[in-house]
Amino acid sequence: MKLLITGATGGVGRIASRKMYDAGAKVIGFSRVKADVPGISELRAGDITNYDVLKNAMADCDHILHLAACHMPYDAPEQEVFHTNVGGTFNVFKACAELGIKRVAVASSPNAIGYNFGVKVRNMVYLPVDGAHPAYTTDPYSFTKQQSEEVGRYFHRRYGISSVFLRLGLDFKTTVEEWVKSPGAAKARRLRQRVDDLLVLPEKERARAVKQIENEMDLDRYRAFIAMPPYRNGTEYVYEAFSEEMGIWGYLVHNFLMYLDMRDLGDALVCALNASFEGSHDLFVADSKNMLGIESVKLAGLLYPGAKVDSSRLTGFDALVDYREAERFIGFRAKHSVEDYYAELYG
Repeated sequence: MKLLITGATGGVGRIASRKMYDAGAKVIGFSRVKADVPGISELRAGDITNYDVLKNAMADCDHILHLAACHMPYDAPEQEVFHTNVGGTFNVFKACAELGIKRVAVASSPNAIGYNFGVKVRNMVYLPVDGAHPAYTTDPYSFTKQQSEEVGRYFHRRYGISSVFLRLGLDFKTTVEEWVKSPGAAKARRLRQRVDDLLVLPEKERARAVKQIENEMDLDRYRAFIAMPPYRNGTEYVYEAFSEEMGIWGYLVHNFLMYLDMRDLGDALVCALNASFEGSHDLFVADSKNMLGIESVKLAGLLYPGAKVDSSRLTGFDALVDYREAERFIGFRAKHSVEDYYAELYG
């Protein structure tokens, strides 16, 4: 396999480059940034929005891993986020069509549903969340992820290119052993305590408390995305606008308490590029267990009011996303689970 990775110098790109090299691929990087990346045999300079440069870089490759993107709603003005994320993805697929490349793997996001960064949020329809769950996107990043997945479906219909869009779990740049000692785990512990406190309340009082939290989230969203200037330096700006507690609630609850170990991320990318499948599929790539170590049906009823819960697909401490779809389509299942550290995390 001769593989081109867009965004090869980024965080996921570095993990992917080494993993794919170890799996036997010849890895070509494509990036605007010059850097030494383990596993890359050649780094080709360019921007995914420049079609001719991108196509030339892809010309001698047979597989594509597309990672380059703006990663937050306000990493850039809205039109630039769209131009990079959707226009760049279209360019990748169009070049594949012209070059005869029939398989693409793309880093997508759970935000393709629109539940986390959205300035207007609708309740989840059902759980566990899968690739077919309705989207309601009201921020530029989530909208571009939703539309990029549509690009994949268009190119399968028109050109027969098969693709997977991987909606990645949280904190995938560390191992679980590192994560349990990190600020990310500290956030999970704080949320776990809050959820424990909510669960002991009488049902009606519990529902009112969760509604109040979501109302506070709506106010913070207003401050972050509407009342303040719409563009400052993405990550820092967005999370400055949220109170600490609301930031934790939004980051974890609105990303469905998904976790992903960096080693499993690497394995998922190998599976995505080697699997035999047809079509274009949106897959959640995550630990099979939820981050908090609480029965998933209880979490679903508390944190996602109004969602229809399929208890046949949500048992024990199962993840609140359908991780089984990734196993079905690309043969991936996470091997490193936060479940092994519930006792250390929560006592």
